[in-house]
Amino acid sequence: MKKTIIMALMAVASVSASAQQKQTIEIPSWLSNVKLSGYGMTQYQYSGQKDAESNSFNIRMARISLEGRIAGDFYWKTQIQFNGNTSTLGSSPRMVDLFAEWQKYEYFKVKIGQFKNPFTFENPMHPIDQGFMGYSQNVSKLAGFSDRAGEHASNGRDIGLQFQGDFLKNANGRNLLHYQIGVFNGQGTNTKDVDNQKNVIGGVWVMPVSGMRIGAFGWTGSYARKGTWTDEHDASYTADIQERSGVRKLSQNRYAFSFEYKQDGWTVRSEYIHST
Repeated sequence: MKKTIIMALMAVASVSASAQQKQTIEIPSWLSNVKLSGYGMTQYQYSGQKDAESNSFNIRMARISLEGRIAGDFYWKTQIQFNGNTSTLGSSPRMVDLFAEWQKYEYFKVKIGQFKNPFTFENPMHPIDQGFMGYSQNVSKLAGFSDRAGEHASNGRDIGLQFQGDFLKNANGRNLLHYQIGVFNGQGTNTKDVDNQKNVIGGVWVMPVSGMRIGAFGWTGSYARKGTWTDEHDASYTADIQERSGVRKLSQNRYAFSFEYKQDGWTVRSEYIHST
């Protein structure tokens, strides 16, 4: 009986000793900096048009994003969008952002991947920060949302490489000048280049007083599609109807002038955009 008790005590001591030898697993520093976030948008629409009245609640969309830093100098982000009860439900989910940026120097940063076009003040802003949680018509049509060039809805984004930075500090340590310039496919999100002609987009702005920005932007390049089409010179003669195939492209030459002033929670912003 005594031997049994002693053997049982020895077994307990052995289990306790082996438990004390276990080592803790350290999480890599880059993984501890990862941030998971997301948001959703609901919508209510009403139309009082005669013989076409309608009203409906709608799940507009939801987004989930991951972002973090690696080795202190590299910032990265990936973001996926899920569409709600809309006509584009079939194209959901889709990649919205996927980029990395080297941020070692304030005056020279390098970003590569899929991200916002560096065109206008409003385009890079989050819709929640807008007055009515939506972008102005000129930005929507001329910065890559439902663009007038005919490309698919791209949320103001494209795939490419960009350089940007802030410099020329004043006595208070505030930068007075910002620049940004990038080279992009010109086809919108999640799409390869079609005509091998890249879009060059850039801008520069000055910040003379705190809260104020005065900027100018430029955009040159093209949007292209590959497929077949029919040229009809004179519909009365079938010989003049010719079917063609290949790449067709539309030149995009745009510029913008922007002004913004923020103070005590109030914002005044105006942007003029021209396109040919």
